[in-house]
Amino acid sequence: MYKPEYVAKLMYEGLRSKGTPLGLEKGLLADWHTDLSIPVEGQSLLFTGLLYQATPYIERLTKLMDRLEGRLERAVYWAGKLPFSLSLLAGQVSKEEREPYTAAIRNIVAALKRLDIEFFHRDELDHYSGILLYDLAFEEGFEKHARRVKETLENAGVKSLITIDPHTTYALKVLYPGYVGSSFEVHSYLELLPDRMRDSTKAGGGKIAVHDSCYYSRYLNLIEEPREILEALGVSPVEVRNSARMAQCCGGPAESVSPRLSANLAEARKKELEGTGCPIASMCPICLANFRRVGAKVEDIANIINRRLEQ
Repeated sequence: MYKPEYVAKLMYEGLRSKGTPLGLEKGLLADWHTDLSIPVEGQSLLFTGLLYQATPYIERLTKLMDRLEGRLERAVYWAGKLPFSLSLLAGQVSKEEREPYTAAIRNIVAALKRLDIEFFHRDELDHYSGILLYDLAFEEGFEKHARRVKETLENAGVKSLITIDPHTTYALKVLYPGYVGSSFEVHSYLELLPDRMRDSTKAGGGKIAVHDSCYYSRYLNLIEEPREILEALGVSPVEVRNSARMAQCCGGPAESVSPRLSANLAEARKKELEGTGCPIASMCPICLANFRRVGAKVEDIANIINRRLEQ
């Protein structure tokens, strides 16, 4: 098992030097909106938090850490001293590996447009939330990073944010006000869709086993909204034993300190979801990646939403 403080400092050095997870060049995380014609001015900023975009690179690092676990844990300490070396991971991540995560963001954008939800996006205003620093109890680093993000957004006059993943949503909605006194209006895109869909219900969409995100379900009580969306699309949500407020974690958050433990948790949750005999939907890039790592057939809920809206 890797020491959490080593992992936290590795992450913080990347954020301090580049402003992105793992110290990746921000341009690597900005190709998802090619040809989407998204407005650059407006009332609500689409704040991706860079997590979907960074996840395939995190997957690559996790595979490396998995091979080293139990032998060279201290390598993470030295990697934290050389954050620029982590950008070498970028050359090993193919377009095909990035595609599931890019597709999810593009489908979120498409769904918002189809339902006439106005938003704008600018790459220079889109930042990683720093949530992993908080998860690893590196509160000083989290607060410093959060303050930089807050000031960037406030200086640009941003007051309203639309987020797309549970980790970023929790950080901006709950943690930032407490740590750095931010006052942004924050909504996950999943909170915005139900009201726009109640008058256009569909039928015949089959059944989906829903995997609840820990941050959405346990900490933000965002439980009914994904189900309301699926039902409006004619899709029947299938509940597993550990769901909603009692949702079982996919194991993703543990991958930064023990990829092996993370995989074991994912296997257990995979069996529970596959026991329904239905396709599986997740609503978090970390969940998506962790299930894919153990061979689960899982799809991001955004893909299902936009596909049904197209029909």
